[in-house]
Amino acid sequence: GAIGYADLSTARFMVDNGRLGIRRSDNGRPVVDIPLTKYLVQMGSEAYGMAAQEFLDRESAWTMFFFLTPSGYWIETRIIVNDWVVRINDADF
Repeated sequence: GAIGYADLSTARFMVDNGRLGIRRSDNGRPVVDIPLTKYLVQMGSEAYGMAAQEFLDRESAWTMFFFLTPSGYWIETRIIVNDWVVRINDADF
């Protein structure tokens, strides 16, 4: 199988918005299109006892794994963010 790697930098995540979109370069179709800040906040703001925006402001590094087929479709509808697993129930890519 193939492995892909990407490094992304951003100034600041805001609770009210923030989507992650990844598209195929050959046809422009979406591979990933998720409400990113929603998932990041679920990963730890309550566990650390802080408000969602404070959690996003304090965390400075995120590691995400996406499980895709070689043709660029979801092999499993889950994402691993740091040590937390997010299961996507409504992915239709």
